[in-house]
Amino acid sequence: MKQSVPSARADSAATATLALDPEEGQGAASGMLCPACGSPAYGSVLPVEAGGGVRTLVSCSRCSLLRFLAVAPNAGTGSFWRFVLAPESPGGITGRMLQGLKRRARQGLLGFASRGRNVSGADWLVQVEAPQGACCRSVADGKAHSLVITPHLSDAELALHREGVWAVVAQADQMPLRVNSCARVLRLGGLAAETDPAGWLTHTARRMQPGGRLVLQVFDCSSWGFLLCGSRWVGLEADAAAYAYRAEDLEVLLELCGMRVTRRSHHFPWMNALVWASSLFPGLHRAVQTPARQQPDDQGRETGRAPGPMATLLYLGAVTMLLPLALLESLCHAGSVMMMEAERKH
Repeated sequence: MKQSVPSARADSAATATLALDPEEGQGAASGMLCPACGSPAYGSVLPVEAGGGVRTLVSCSRCSLLRFLAVAPNAGTGSFWRFVLAPESPGGITGRMLQGLKRRARQGLLGFASRGRNVSGADWLVQVEAPQGACCRSVADGKAHSLVITPHLSDAELALHREGVWAVVAQADQMPLRVNSCARVLRLGGLAAETDPAGWLTHTARRMQPGGRLVLQVFDCSSWGFLLCGSRWVGLEADAAAYAYRAEDLEVLLELCGMRVTRRSHHFPWMNALVWASSLFPGLHRAVQTPARQQPDDQGRETGRAPGPMATLLYLGAVTMLLPLALLESLCHAGSVMMMEAERKH
């Protein structure tokens, strides 16, 4: 039986919650019990626009777990992370500038993932739900065997043929790994879209060697970005997410799933600047996104078009303008992007 999501401390809520009338909360939660503590009562935090309409982010009245009530219209890695991690970009000088900016932002995350316990040539490093294999290859740096697990065949083909990284097509909760087989697991897409995060973490912990490390990226709902941008904050990933996390929520979750937090950091100013720009200027964010995979229309023609150079320049300008703010919040440990490393308990 899969474990339910463990509760975070009730006093750890960093977001002001709009309390519903007790009877309204009880009735609305019928069949929607908190997966952490089983409480039927919750408070509405805010409504968020998603592809399938409006989804409501709620906070459990007993344990403060943040979750979305409705099912996500697009399960899987959120669009912001596919935009950041995928190498596609518009052509021309502005496209190369945007790609360079995203590469600079990724370097901070990969630098965090590369530090810590050393891996040997006999170890395996596994990246889960990777758009492609470049990040996994960069972290391994020739010191370990690399494996990408992705639900998309096209991503697996690119990882294998372009990056030279072994790839497996599988869902994150169905990783075909042997027990005690890998030294490090990297998941940059976070746990927000995982419908059973405790089950996935427990499954992953058993597949890691004793002392093996799990490196996670998570959007922190205690951040300035969420508090100021609200429903426009891209860290909510409303199209794909089932949960939203604060740092302390994730620490409790990892502890109860057999892991111990060894490092965490919010100091990723370039990535946080991207989050600020995409949150404050959602129109620009949509304009600069290059579809990761264009879908054919009824006549077999591929839809979607590359963003224009002006939109890309405006987006680059917004990121640069917001970099001092992102640097300040990173220094205050209040950035939107958080990386956390956890060690499997012996």
